[in-house]
Amino acid sequence: MRKIMFCLLGIGLITLSCKKYDALGREIQFEERYKASFLEGNWTLTDSLGVMEMQWKEADDSTYTGTCLFIHGEKKDTLHREQMEVQQRKNYLIYTTTVQGEKGETPIAFQMTQDADSTITFENPDNDYPKKIVYRLLRNGKLQQTESGQIRKKAQTQTYLWSKGVPPKENKDDN
Repeated sequence: MRKIMFCLLGIGLITLSCKKYDALGREIQFEERYKASFLEGNWTLTDSLGVMEMQWKEADDSTYTGTCLFIHGEKKDTLHREQMEVQQRKNYLIYTTTVQGEKGETPIAFQMTQDADSTITFENPDNDYPKKIVYRLLRNGKLQQTESGQIRKKAQTQTYLWSKGVPPKENKDDN
């Protein structure tokens, strides 16, 4: 009887020790989602054509949501609007993007295929461009986003270097 009690106690302790908790003592149920936590915040990228603004925030315990806008020129016209989501579904981290005016505004899903310290890679081999999206938080605090795939059967890669910035602002006349 004593052996059975020790076995049950041992199994119980092992089960409890396998659970993970955050700094406030709450059980972490969606551990994969935390791999994308470095995306959280407001990011900007400026070039000669305008400003791109991206914002990621925690929606719930399994999801981050994001918005990306390209604001063109002095008139502040919003030329690109994209809704993004990183969500843990079972043991998988899924990145979904919907771009206004592209592909019938159908959400396109990418599955996380690699992760390392402050780097996360999502891929969708069935999508032409991008097939692969990589986010990397650099030591200088900038966020590097690299998209790669094929456009007209030619390999293409585009890299964006985001800086911490202010929340996206949409042109009210553009809605």
